[in-house]
Amino acid sequence: MANSHFIKSRVEPAMREILEVKLCVRLSERAMPLRWDGQGTGSFKFDAVSEDGTVLACLSTARNLKAGQKHKLMRDATFMWLVPGVKRRILAVADNFVAVALGIELTGGRLPPATEIEVVALPEVLLVELDAFYRTAVDEVRRVPKVESN
Repeated sequence: MANSHFIKSRVEPAMREILEVKLCVRLSERAMPLRWDGQGTGSFKFDAVSEDGTVLACLSTARNLKAGQKHKLMRDATFMWLVPGVKRRILAVADNFVAVALGIELTGGRLPPATEIEVVALPEVLLVELDAFYRTAVDEVRRVPKVESN
């Protein structure tokens, strides 16, 4: 079975480290408050938040932008705009194709304006492991027996 812990324990920390160098800020995973027009008590756990809370990033290791992944990233981008006091909101992706597709959504007005899209260049060894992870996951989905309906 594809171990999704690999993404949280190896890939996301590497993406955070690369972003830290690029942005010159310390980042950590953290829940932040969501405020709809200044009100509400909700929160959302973001993948990368600066110590002062002025930089937010959502990380994605997606290799393509299928409908489900696209909607998740669009939701994440919207949530970033509901956090008070944020100066930079970043969708950080590991794949150029995904960055281009998100750029099309941004210019088409389907992502909040001023959302930054950053490509994080992962080390080659991690990309090889990530590709193996995705191949295992796809193989598992293909092997799931189909349920006959009457």
